[in-house]
Amino acid sequence: MRRSFSRALRIGVLVLASVLLLSIATVSAEKAEPCPPVPSPTAQVK
Repeated sequence: MRRSFSRALRIGVLVLASVLLLSIATVSAEKAEPCPPVPSPTAQVK
């Protein structure tokens, strides 16, 4: 019983971490869209 609980806890933590990463990625993508594109270092050199 205890072993299965620890396994479920680990799976839950993994799911939570993946959901957090996905939400952060979507938020960063939404923030980056309206902003103007940042000039790349190669463009600055030219």
